[in-house]
Amino acid sequence: MDKFIPRQYFDRVEAEPTLRKYYPNGETGEYGMHNEVLYKRILDLISNHSKTSIFVFAMTISHHTPYDIPKSYSGPPIALPEWAKTRMKFDESIVLKGLKAYQYANNCLGNFIKQIIESPLGENTIVVATGDHNIKQNFEYPQADLFMQHSVPLLMYIPSKYRSVNRIDIN
Repeated sequence: MDKFIPRQYFDRVEAEPTLRKYYPNGETGEYGMHNEVLYKRILDLISNHSKTSIFVFAMTISHHTPYDIPKSYSGPPIALPEWAKTRMKFDESIVLKGLKAYQYANNCLGNFIKQIIESPLGENTIVVATGDHNIKQNFEYPQADLFMQHSVPLLMYIPSKYRSVNRIDIN
């Protein structure tokens, strides 16, 4: 990534050393600092750019094997329905670890978006989030549902002043 990203015409590239500099007490995992630290950095960046527009492209790491999440995160319990247990490709403990990491990643994203919406940033900040994979790699799929194995979510928060019924069909 350190060879690829700088060649993509971004004005500035930050990575774990930057996060560690600004947030020395942030929890670190297998691949670097956890999602919550990254989202804190993004909030700090956009909060300090009130007079100019800023585009931030960020890549999180917490929902990648080995599914390493902060020890401080507990989250609600996860219960696998029976149909899911019959489709698991791996041991239940591995699947639950992946689901917990997915839960953590979504919780961090949700908290980030909530902070944007509940602050003055919510009036002018557009958030688009997607993924390059999902939790579904842990399960077998029947032929009729095979497309679901590779689907990824797309989430957008668009402030009301940028929305128009003529431009966006929310249905």
